[in-house]
Amino acid sequence: MEVPEGEVDYVVHSLFAPAPLPEMEVWFRKATGRLVAIAREKRSKGALLCSTGAVYKNDSGGPIPEDAARFGAGDPLSYPRIRSQVEDDWLSGLQSAETTATLIRGFAFVGPRFPLDGQFAIGNFLRDALSGGPIVVRGDGTSIRSYLHAADLAIRLWFVLLAGKAGEIFNVGGSEPITIGQTAQTVADCLCPSEGVRILGEAGSFSHYVPSTSRIDQSFHLPTPIPFREAILRTAHWLAPAGRNIP
Repeated sequence: MEVPEGEVDYVVHSLFAPAPLPEMEVWFRKATGRLVAIAREKRSKGALLCSTGAVYKNDSGGPIPEDAARFGAGDPLSYPRIRSQVEDDWLSGLQSAETTATLIRGFAFVGPRFPLDGQFAIGNFLRDALSGGPIVVRGDGTSIRSYLHAADLAIRLWFVLLAGKAGEIFNVGGSEPITIGQTAQTVADCLCPSEGVRILGEAGSFSHYVPSTSRIDQSFHLPTPIPFREAILRTAHWLAPAGRNIP
């Protein structure tokens, strides 16, 4: 990575890593160390790590607070453990620096450029709807998520980067829980109401992946997030092929 000449006021660490896991661990730790070194060398004002809610062990069944248990060094090698280690490397590497180091843990989002390749349930639902429907839910639809539009994500990143205090950690995501089945039905109601939803009920594990957002909501004067239905429509407008009529 070439370091820009001159001042670097802010550093944002938002990286995806390749699999398999051993290579991912090495890649993440090298990249994190390099970005920490740049922030220290340039005496950057702020440095923000974009982490993930996947670091939480999440056995509470309710909104997850920032002080919930995380995966750690004693756990088997996994994506959540690797991301937890990145957080530790980030905060410890900048602890004595002039740079204000912060991090966010992102949850589930929707918006422009959202992938429709099968990794995220709502992306699959949007793909099905934009293809004419019906929307297919492979599991039983009972797992719980919450969603935030990418524009609201960006706003929160700016607030944390520019106004966060050293060492602060914030969950970023939607605060309104919704089941996967309800998510599919909402997408159908917005985009293909005549086709509806098919729930296949394939075996899977239940998960409750919803952040507690009280810390970030109380720390900053944030605008009201885009409502979920509007977020779906905005995303569909961006993703729809030319000529497709979106309500």
